[in-house]
Amino acid sequence: KIFVRLWAVIAMAFAYYGSLFENLIQFVNIVGSIFYGSVLGIFLTAFFLKNVSGLSVFIATVLSQAIVLGCFFMSDIGFLWYNVIGCAVVMILGLFIEWLKKLFSTNSPQAIN
Repeated sequence: KIFVRLWAVIAMAFAYYGSLFENLIQFVNIVGSIFYGSVLGIFLTAFFLKNVSGLSVFIATVLSQAIVLGCFFMSDIGFLWYNVIGCAVVMILGLFIEWLKKLFSTNSPQAIN
């Protein structure tokens, strides 16, 4: 029951926010651009960057989504750029986080049993 109510509130918020735009197609494109770039980054990372772990990609995706939302609320760039930004940030941060994990795991002292 709580989950259904939560989705009802989210749907009503989207409907209210969508009424502020000129047409539904523009609204769907803007909302899609906010989220699709990160999803594309996940798939491209899995396809091209085989050495990046799932945890690194997850962290990079959460950070990427925060960056894209920040761009949406605080900048005036075109909404289609959110796809590029989200995808690039996921891939670059995924590689960077994986590099940091390997850097700190090789330099940490081993436990003595």
